[in-house]
Amino acid sequence: MSALLLGLGLGFASGLSPGPMLVLVIITALQWGARHAVAVACAPLLSDLPIVAVALLALGRLPGTALAGLGVIGGIVIMALGAQTMHGSRTATLTPRPGVTPPSAWSALRTGAVVNLMNPHPWLAWMTAFGPLTLTTWRESRPAAVLLLGGFYGALVGAKVVIALLVAGGRQRLSAGRYQAVVFGSGGALTVIGGMMVVQFASSLRAG
Repeated sequence: MSALLLGLGLGFASGLSPGPMLVLVIITALQWGARHAVAVACAPLLSDLPIVAVALLALGRLPGTALAGLGVIGGIVIMALGAQTMHGSRTATLTPRPGVTPPSAWSALRTGAVVNLMNPHPWLAWMTAFGPLTLTTWRESRPAAVLLLGGFYGALVGAKVVIALLVAGGRQRLSAGRYQAVVFGSGGALTVIGGMMVVQFASSLRAG
């Protein structure tokens, strides 16, 4: 039970933590509604599989420069996504434009998975905290480790799903101008986050 509660606590905090994935969930909820935003919120269930596998198999063996390089690339990807969102905010509308087909929920899930996979924060978290914790728990009790992981990802995804539903539920009360401003601001937040990641991890590369 303690492993489950620990996983729930860590997952809930991670789910509400500001970052690229949370911003992407909000942007998607505003642009396309609840179904697409929930798909994005579920992306860690798909993208974290290789992250967890690599972290647990190569824990302690991966050079710091490799994570730093991943951070720079991920930051550039997130900056590009933010710039694209800001550019599109000028014509953003809550009602579909003629000839514009909303992306499928699978496409939204795939976008979220790519963003999360390129985000170095899950990699760093698994290499420095979650990985050792999971391995230690596994050696003591395999059922407890399963509860730890289940609680973590249940709370992580659940927190983002709740945010997606809340944002999508209030999108119809936004005027066109305010909606465009929110989309622009969300894109700006993604760009800033990506830029901070590039600066942070580029300095780590130079130090390495």
